[in-house]
Amino acid sequence: MKRVALLSATLLLVLIGVRYYQKINTHPTGPDVKPEFQVVVTPVPEKKPEVVKPQTQKTATKKSITSPPLGRDASLTAQSLQDPDAFIPMTEDGGILIGQATVFVEDEVIVSHGDLIVADLKDLKKIQESGEPLILPAPKFWPNGKVPFQIAPELQGTDEERAVKMAIEEYSQKTPIRFVARVPEDKNYVIFSQGTENCLSNLGMIGGAQKILLAVGCDKGKVIHEMMHTLGFLHEQNREDRDKHLMVLWQNIDEEFHLQFKKIKSSNQKILQTGFDFTSIMLYPPEAFSITPGDYAMVNAEGSPYPVNRHSLSTKDIERIKIIYAPKNE
Repeated sequence: MKRVALLSATLLLVLIGVRYYQKINTHPTGPDVKPEFQVVVTPVPEKKPEVVKPQTQKTATKKSITSPPLGRDASLTAQSLQDPDAFIPMTEDGGILIGQATVFVEDEVIVSHGDLIVADLKDLKKIQESGEPLILPAPKFWPNGKVPFQIAPELQGTDEERAVKMAIEEYSQKTPIRFVARVPEDKNYVIFSQGTENCLSNLGMIGGAQKILLAVGCDKGKVIHEMMHTLGFLHEQNREDRDKHLMVLWQNIDEEFHLQFKKIKSSNQKILQTGFDFTSIMLYPPEAFSITPGDYAMVNAEGSPYPVNRHSLSTKDIERIKIIYAPKNE
């Protein structure tokens, strides 16, 4: 009996020891007492919602056309791209006839060819009532290359004003053109004013006050471009000899903007003697007004895009200015 009691007591002590061992390993009571293992749960990072970037759209994507657009690798002959109405109709005195469907209104002016001011909006009703077509008059040149100007108060102190001053400096250094501060005696002059969306200008000297409208972001190159319009120069892709150098991909251009790519008979044949200029500040970039972003509206004669000058007057730009505005030109 004593042996049985001793074995029972021994077994009881063993069970108590095992329970105590399990307890101290399951519930540590101090820094030196560690469990046999730890389960580390890595938190799952919260999934951020996917941000879908909006596709950049151009103002030229207002319509769609049924014919398939031509992509970057277009390889077509100039003849297959030739618009049957490639030349813009003109008046006998060299004005450009413009349909009302090819204009838009911005900053209280009627605009055609992308950035050319045709007339003030207040005159539109009068034009409509007369039944006469909209006409972009043949450009008149500034006597002696002198262009009086002033800068509107809202433009002063802005990046656009600084761009104007840099552009004027370039004309002064490279051409016979002189933009001079307007005095009360100057009846014909230019006002550099704040625009809303685009950079706009009249074509040539129109008489009285005329504007060059500059939206935010109109840098030196864009100002030089608009000043060329003010001096009477059109876009390079409108030259009547452009088909020898450019292919216009009409299928890539909304019909609403075809007018900007049609040819214009030059009223001054001397300018054509300078030859087509891919570096002109007046040439549209290849993708301008394409329906689909990334496609080209124009390529060179070999079917490839061309580099574009958007910063300064080219050598031929300067030569053409000198042809029109030779010293003592009236």
